[in-house]
Amino acid sequence: NISDDIKNKPELTLNCMALGFHSVLQKSFGCSEDDTGGTPIITSTEDSKRFYIRLYGCEPQTPLKNLKAPLFGKCVTVSGTVVRVSSIKPLVTQLAFQCAVCQEINPIALP
Repeated sequence: NISDDIKNKPELTLNCMALGFHSVLQKSFGCSEDDTGGTPIITSTEDSKRFYIRLYGCEPQTPLKNLKAPLFGKCVTVSGTVVRVSSIKPLVTQLAFQCAVCQEINPIALP
C-alpha cells in the first residue's frame, strides 16, 4: 500500500517516486540511447539534476509540540508557527584519548 509506505518509509518511497519522475522526463525529452540495449541515457549534465518529491495536504496534521521520538523516520504533516530557531548542539557521550607514549586509546564514557 503506497499510503503506508509513504508514512512508514518516506525516504525510500519518495526517492523511488523521484526516480520514476526522472525516468518519465528522460523518455519524454530528447534522450539518446546507449549501445547496450536501447536504454535512454542522459545527454547533458544539465539534465542530471536531482528531483525531490514533496507532498502537500496530507492528513492528519501534527502540531509541532507533539513531535516526539517515535515519529522519527516517519512522514508527518506538521502545523505550527516557528518562533525561535537555534543551531543544533551536539551531545558528547564518549571521548577517546590516545597516549602519546604507547599510542593506546582510552575511551571515557560521559554521563
